[in-house]
Amino acid sequence: MQSGSAVTLPERLTQRSATLVTIDVTRCRHLLSQIDDGAERVLFLDDFYTLVTLHIEAGGGEVLKHMGDSVFALFDEDDCLEAITALSEMRAAFPAICRKRGLTPTDLRASVHIGEVIVGGFGPNGYRDALGTAAGVVFAMEGPGITVSEQVYRKLPSGARSPWQKRGGKISYHMT
Repeated sequence: MQSGSAVTLPERLTQRSATLVTIDVTRCRHLLSQIDDGAERVLFLDDFYTLVTLHIEAGGGEVLKHMGDSVFALFDEDDCLEAITALSEMRAAFPAICRKRGLTPTDLRASVHIGEVIVGGFGPNGYRDALGTAAGVVFAMEGPGITVSEQVYRKLPSGARSPWQKRGGKISYHMT
């Protein structure tokens, strides 16, 4: 997606640069296999969605959608540090969600990327989403703990860069 596109978007859609976040439960299938009751599994996921939403919104972000054991969220472009703080706090709180249901805690993993997306209500029902190459990039990022793209790392204040470790291939940084 290029800025300054000649295509005119409908009013319900806006092209912008944003901080994009994905979060998912590490080893979720194993975790859910510890729960025999289907309704109890759903309640665990509801607890997870609540935890994520509270932290994302407290950091100034917006949850766009829940997909099984993962969440897609959006922050303003310059709010990548707020996104990382929200992710760190939810990772610290997640074991309590597991223990509440009698589960052996796992972890959350998350990816953060900055890029151009089109945000708004899509389809006949106007489901809010963020679409574009940058969304594909954040969904394709992998790694333990929190993974940030080079674009995010470069926006971090120098004092916030010390816990991050560079990873090869497509350059990304990890904090486990």
